[in-house]
Amino acid sequence: MYATTATPARQPRRSRTARKTQATRPPVAPSKTQLQTMRRSTRRQALAQRKQQQRMAEMKRETLIKLSVNGVLIAVSVAALAKLVPSLWTQQSQLKEIRSELISTQTRVGRLRSDFNRTFDPMQGSAVMQQQSYRTDPNQKPVVWVEPGTSSGIQQPSY
Repeated sequence: MYATTATPARQPRRSRTARKTQATRPPVAPSKTQLQTMRRSTRRQALAQRKQQQRMAEMKRETLIKLSVNGVLIAVSVAALAKLVPSLWTQQSQLKEIRSELISTQTRVGRLRSDFNRTFDPMQGSAVMQQQSYRTDPNQKPVVWVEPGTSSGIQQPSY
């Protein structure tokens, strides 16, 4: 809003004669040492500016290199993922097939285990023998099925 002006630092009061002599004095040229120090300071400032510019350029190059390396790494990882995803899908489908086969095999193993236990059960030994061979218990009578229209169901082998 309102601009405030900086007040200059107060200088000690001088007498009127000192003020007159100072005002009428011609400007004094800087001495040789003052000129050398001024040149040195300007050279130092220029050198500091060049160093700062060099640092900034190095930082820019470093950042560009980092970004390009990261970009290459991202591209490589995306390419690897693109190759791995289809193989993952095929492995999952194979896993589903194997699991279904496992379930069917487990049911078959369970059935075979029960048959195995029944085979070696001493109480059912005679029933298993009759089932697996043509021998029958002597106390049992064999039953022969005859087809209708034939005189006997037993056919004699021809020699």
